[in-house]
Amino acid sequence: MDSTYPPYIAPESFDEVRNIVESEFTVLQGYLDFGVPTFIIAKTPTKSPFKNLVAKMKEKSYIPSLRRMNGNLIIRVIPKPASRRSSSKMNIILFLLTLGSISYSGFMANVNPVLNELQGGTNIVLQTILFTGAILAIIGLHELGHLIVSILRGKEVTLPYFIPGLPPLGTFGAVIVQKEPPTNRDEMFDLGSSGPLVGFIVTLIVATIGLQPGFSFMVSESYLTSLMTKYPDAIGSIYPPLLLQALDMFLRPRTVGQTLILGPLAVTAYIGMLLTFINLLPAWQLDGGWVSLSVFGEKWHRILSWISIIVMIFFGYWLMALLIFFGMSRSGKVGPLDDVSPLSRSRKAFAALLLAILVLCVAF
Repeated sequence: MDSTYPPYIAPESFDEVRNIVESEFTVLQGYLDFGVPTFIIAKTPTKSPFKNLVAKMKEKSYIPSLRRMNGNLIIRVIPKPASRRSSSKMNIILFLLTLGSISYSGFMANVNPVLNELQGGTNIVLQTILFTGAILAIIGLHELGHLIVSILRGKEVTLPYFIPGLPPLGTFGAVIVQKEPPTNRDEMFDLGSSGPLVGFIVTLIVATIGLQPGFSFMVSESYLTSLMTKYPDAIGSIYPPLLLQALDMFLRPRTVGQTLILGPLAVTAYIGMLLTFINLLPAWQLDGGWVSLSVFGEKWHRILSWISIIVMIFFGYWLMALLIFFGMSRSGKVGPLDDVSPLSRSRKAFAALLLAILVLCVAF
């Protein structure tokens, strides 16, 4: 809470707050709970009236919350914390640094004797541009999905902060900072699912291009053996996600004894699927965590977060598992302002699609 605002509303403002609440709900009892206006309301459908209440309270710089406690519906109202004006300078600086680190990674990925031999010469500049564009599209459009939904929902949010990194990817992704909590479970679901869905679609496009002849190469096992003998440090092996395997079988049918060598663009798609898998895990404040919280509620969200940590460790993502563990141990409760109104049926059905995407993007 910003120090400019006290953690309570002045007693003389209580009647004003009560009038706003009564414009949407029937108040059975109202009182100050340690300076916080608190109202027990009559049981009624809450989703639409509470959205209206949030909009009205926002005009007065108040934030309401709705919870069920001891069988009662309770609305509490606190002052809205002061929002510091964001400067775009840091966003631009980080983007330029990330552009440079990704470009360098793309250059290093394409300075590869195996690629040079398979392509009969490599246009490194063009390939580096394609690599950089693909990475930025997967990560940047993921965050753009979050940003657009936030704006459509009228939520304050920062521009993306890109995070430069080291090869082979050149970045640790990007984040945007939500300055306001989601209004209800529907909104939390939309905010959480929008980024992974957009990123997944972009990854599919990159994978489809990256598997085409000229970007990836089908070779015989004898030729692969000779390449590995000639360039022992230039070829690695991965176990591709189910989705990449399915695309490979559909786009590049092969005969017995042939092996597919993925080019940098296809490897980028592999990384995009890995990021999608991690983001959709129902853990803590990952995108999948917001989805699971909106679908299952706080108790199951915490259980699923622990299961996700175990899954990450099983697949070898130790660093991410540690980050989630420490994040969970240091952060308080997260949730929408309205934690009473249920998630819509259509979103519950859409959650099944997100689960299918998570499974398809599992990468060992």
